[in-house]
Amino acid sequence: MIKGYDSLGKNYTGLLEKCPAISFKDRTVMLTEESGYSVRRRTEAFEWDRELYRQWMNSGACWLDHNPKNDDDDSSHLSAVSAGFSNC
Repeated sequence: MIKGYDSLGKNYTGLLEKCPAISFKDRTVMLTEESGYSVRRRTEAFEWDRELYRQWMNSGACWLDHNPKNDDDDSSHLSAVSAGFSNC
């Protein structure tokens, strides 16, 4: 759910792609056991940025707007990109 997955030829994105407040780190941890041997373990660490989440949730929407009143020859292009962001 966090990283997404592939199933039956379809890709389902996870929260990492959808929410910028979640970050992922792939790291290797080295442990020294009582016997003196060092063991490396690969781990995944997920981090949550509360402030980034707050800003993301308070930001405005972003959309592409087709302008049907365009006088250019190429009336099929998208004429405006609108985005609204609040200053948090």
